[in-house]
Amino acid sequence: TPLEDATIWRLYATIGTQWAKMSKVIPGRTDNNLKNRFHNLKRQLQREEESRLRAPNPDDYEETVHVDRVREVPRLMRTRIEDMWNQPRHIGLVAADSVADSREDEPDAKDEGGGAVITDKDNKDGADSEAQRARKFGPFEAVAGPTQCGRCGLFLPSLQCGTELCVKTKWCRVCTKVSMHLGGNVLRECLNMRRETGGDRELAEGVELLMKGVWNGS
Repeated sequence: TPLEDATIWRLYATIGTQWAKMSKVIPGRTDNNLKNRFHNLKRQLQREEESRLRAPNPDDYEETVHVDRVREVPRLMRTRIEDMWNQPRHIGLVAADSVADSREDEPDAKDEGGGAVITDKDNKDGADSEAQRARKFGPFEAVAGPTQCGRCGLFLPSLQCGTELCVKTKWCRVCTKVSMHLGGNVLRECLNMRRETGGDRELAEGVELLMKGVWNGS
């Protein structure tokens, strides 16, 4: 499941390949199950990286990403996972894809924001298509008030997370579209690169009004 995959990556980031210890954290999975699944996830990451190498430079995503925020993650924020992908260049691409994929009523998103978005017609790089994501996540519900995402730890509604939470995983909709190998501070760094678009400006105004109400105790 997505929750198990994200947990495997986070455990690998902290304890490495200690599969027996991992099996005590993830019920119903043996150390051999987890080892095999991790190697599948690793191959998926390699395919995603190959696809990202064919994508335009992050500077081409100014409409969807704050390119001035794209940087190499500080050493204290890095884990052994960051040694497995080209984080300095590709984190901006991941952020751009999450913005483009989040736009509704777009018949073809692959040319939006530079051309790196994966569609159902071109799903050869290991990234989930919209149809695959629909099977893993949902339904989604709009949050009634400040709600914390179970994956990134940020709060909805916000520009980083949007307004909807997956009922199944308790993740914000944006986190359901971001590659599983991102987590913790690196995931939050990625989400903070997202630039507000037309619909997001209305969201930003709504969040501002909501937070005013929270601080004023109303």
